Amino acid sequence: MRSLLSVCLFSLALVAANAETVDNPMYTPWKGFGAGSSATYKTVTSAGGVKNEITMVVTLVSINDTECVVSTENTMMVSGAEVKTPAYNTTIAAKIEVEKPTAEGSDTGSVKPKTETSQETLEIAGQKLECTKTAVTVETNGMKSESAYWTCTKVPGHTVKTSTKTSGAAESTMEMNLTAFVVK
Repeated sequence: MRSLLSVCLFSLALVAANAETVDNPMYTPWKGFGAGSSATYKTVTSAGGVKNEITMVVTLVSINDTECVVSTENTMMVSGAEVKTPAYNTTIAAKIEVEKPTAEGSDTGSVKPKTETSQETLEIAGQKLECTKTAVTVETNGMKSESAYWTCTKVPGHTVKTSTKTSGAAESTMEMNLTAFVVK
């Protein structure tokens, strides 16, 4: 029993030695905004000939130095009828543990995406927003996925627009656009 405990403690020490604490990329976009700040999005997806529309409102409930809580409420169109889902809260830690990167030049055999970053101005709800656009293309197993993400630090949560097109054996599209935001 004692040697099993020793092995477990040694294993935990190895994991801890290979981990580091970093800012959580899900928390940092809410830093600097007050409770009640929100972002409203309209998402349109199409796959297999079926089109869906969802309106999503994400609201900052609370924030401190260790975590934030965001509330998400969705409204969908289902067979021509509007369906609201109950709001749900998500707690997001300010810091997370991540595994330290492997040695430079090591190849894990994973597919490497093509990524490009640029600056664009988008007009949202009558406001011109200077956005960072990140475009990512991945091709694997006869499938191609082209995605783009626009972010702006003036928007709660930072997300302004997301677009994805998948082609190959399974084709689909998804576009999410910021339609309104409130800063508090």
